[in-house]
Amino acid sequence: MMSTQSLFAQHALLPQGWTQQVRLHWDASGSLTQIETGVSATATEQQVTWLLPGMSNLHSHAFQRAMAGMTEIAGNTQDSFWTWRDLMYRYALHISPEQSQAIAAQLYAECLRQGYTGVCEFHYLHR
Repeated sequence: MMSTQSLFAQHALLPQGWTQQVRLHWDASGSLTQIETGVSATATEQQVTWLLPGMSNLHSHAFQRAMAGMTEIAGNTQDSFWTWRDLMYRYALHISPEQSQAIAAQLYAECLRQGYTGVCEFHYLHR
């Protein structure tokens, strides 16, 4: 039998809206198994005041995370979006699949620490 864990929230945003006195249960694999509402907290369970679902990053270009510092300083006053775009494509051509994977892993770990739990990734595939 898999062990379960739980979390009690005074206020939780559920599909039907804000709900009070909520307990979530999940199994050892991290899958949500049960949601109880209108319950009281126990003295031994972890408790939070507010609980929100994780956010999704619905438009990501992970490799651009590694070039952020290359474009954050004002350059020529004639620079435009197209100047940035040209730099971005030149940069993309020099990233190996292994480097792209490492950059994405770093970005997704940063996103997870900030509350994002899903991502929709868009790639510029070249070669």
